[in-house]
Amino acid sequence: MNFKALVIVAMSTCGTLFSQVHKQDKVLFTLDGTPYYSEEFKRIYNKNLDLIQDPNQRDVDQYLELFVLYKLKVSKAYELKLNEDKSYITELKTNRDQLAERYLTDDSLTDELVLEAYNRSLKEINADHILFFTKSFANPADTLKAYNKALSVRNEILNGANFNEMAKKYSDDPSAKENGGALGYFSVFKMVYPFESGAYKTAVGAVSKPIRSQFGYHLIKVNAIRENRGEVAIAHLMLLKSADNDVQKNKQVSERIKEIEAQLKNGAKFEELVAQYSEDTNTAKLGGILPKFRVGMMNEPEFEEVAFNLEKAGDISGPVETTFGWHLIKLIQKNSLPTLQESKVALENKVQRDSRSRMINEQLVKKIKQRFAVVEDGKLKKQVFSLIDQSFYKNSWKRPADDQQYQKALLTINKDRVATAMDFLKYVEKNQQAYRGVEPLSKAVDLAYEKFLESELKSYYMANLESEFPEFDHTVTEYREGLLLFELMETEIWNKAKVDTIGYTAYYEKHKHKYKQKQRLDLAIYHFEDKKAAKRAFKRWQKNPSLATVIPAVVNVESGLFDFESALVRENEIPTAEGVYINPKDDREIIVVKEVLPEQILEMESVKSQVLEEYQDSYEAAWIEALKREKKVEVNQAVLEEVKRELSKG
Repeated sequence: MNFKALVIVAMSTCGTLFSQVHKQDKVLFTLDGTPYYSEEFKRIYNKNLDLIQDPNQRDVDQYLELFVLYKLKVSKAYELKLNEDKSYITELKTNRDQLAERYLTDDSLTDELVLEAYNRSLKEINADHILFFTKSFANPADTLKAYNKALSVRNEILNGANFNEMAKKYSDDPSAKENGGALGYFSVFKMVYPFESGAYKTAVGAVSKPIRSQFGYHLIKVNAIRENRGEVAIAHLMLLKSADNDVQKNKQVSERIKEIEAQLKNGAKFEELVAQYSEDTNTAKLGGILPKFRVGMMNEPEFEEVAFNLEKAGDISGPVETTFGWHLIKLIQKNSLPTLQESKVALENKVQRDSRSRMINEQLVKKIKQRFAVVEDGKLKKQVFSLIDQSFYKNSWKRPADDQQYQKALLTINKDRVATAMDFLKYVEKNQQAYRGVEPLSKAVDLAYEKFLESELKSYYMANLESEFPEFDHTVTEYREGLLLFELMETEIWNKAKVDTIGYTAYYEKHKHKYKQKQRLDLAIYHFEDKKAAKRAFKRWQKNPSLATVIPAVVNVESGLFDFESALVRENEIPTAEGVYINPKDDREIIVVKEVLPEQILEMESVKSQVLEEYQDSYEAAWIEALKREKKVEVNQAVLEEVKRELSKG
């Protein structure tokens, strides 16, 4: 399947099913009588010009075909009720909430965040990731482009591509070129919050859907999850690697650390050796003692692993190499994780400094108040306030039983959202403990009301972002339909084709002539010190080719199976027949062609990924043809010609 093209068309389409249609819009085409309008098509076409790589798709007629097909797929997805799937709803909500961060400050309760952080701290996750970079406040088009790319790469991985190789190829994290996106083990607060959440919500062995953070989108593969091993206190003796990382000098340093280890085994005291030899100037005078740490805090996985594997206080490791040098590690103490109550204050401090914290919201509330008119019933407000007594400070105040007089509007936002007096009373009853330290009571109640008002304003603002910001509305709609189409293709095409063993086996049998191994030579090239030595060997081997298997120690050999068209065969003009030859390009070399392997058809298992991909293309093409037959498409040619004229001017 051409997944990338699908995603571009599918997810770049804005406001398809639910956008408001202006009266001046003209019907461009209909599907079974359902109208689709010219203004929408023009906006989408112009928006996607830079994303369209295929010149044919820049043609309005060609693009219209893609657009109609897109509409057919969206319609099919709704017919199949994929929009009612719980995972889809959850994913859409997650994406909308992440997009809304530009417009709305996170107002999550600190206690909820602390509990979440503590529960996560009990586990350590080993994961790999691929980063698709976008700026924190990137415009929707750039954000969508990164998201599309992430979806495309994820699909390649789901279809069998190696995650770490894809990380090397696509990740915008520079370190991925070396480590394939490997992050090792980490726990809570080690990563930015969205990434952390994505990792903790992904099953072992699975690849997450794109996760948004301030750095862009991430694909996360969780390799393993283990219990958090707590905290460790250690001391170390370190010898630094050479400043220029010279191999010979580093070898000498490695030998020195072994000599120091030998002194330890002969009874020398660790602390004395640290004072004498350690090149960590910050800890040498302190016996080599480092601050306590947990997994992921040292950024040296091997160092951490050795430290945590020491069993008893006083145990000393053998030499451990890191990027800085070589270490001997002594265990001082291991500490298990503290309880929630013991760690609550520390976790609260971390949450307040972390991106998950509730950001300062006064400016947001002020902005919302300026945007939306708030009308209060002053008389009812005074009456409601008087119901709250001193039991409020004991967390035992109870709201009155439901009464008609408290179902009246206490405040109205933008002549639209109504919050009743009972809504406020319920809020006070639920949250009274949060204001226990605020005195006098009137001030506590005023503060509770302000927080209640802030909550109502933010809730209204959040619910109406689409109407307030058309750009946000378009982007959310794109995500809604992009995710929906991803679910459609996964459900109706990719998954079905993947398990259709009869279908793809039959496809292989029908097209097996395509999967050929070209003619190859099993050969070896022997490079001698000089042409005389080569000539002597050539004469012996011509008489008895089996002698070529006895390779002189002074000879360099390059051997293997090579296609007739490979660079090595062509550049050296290697004969394509068995025999022993002097290389016409270099008379110090002898070429031995051991065997000529004929062209052959490859077994399906060796080309299964290619067969599956091609079968999925075939499966999808048949599915699309069937889909096109389901609905009647009628294009208004007069409107189409008008659209072409307008677009040509642009």
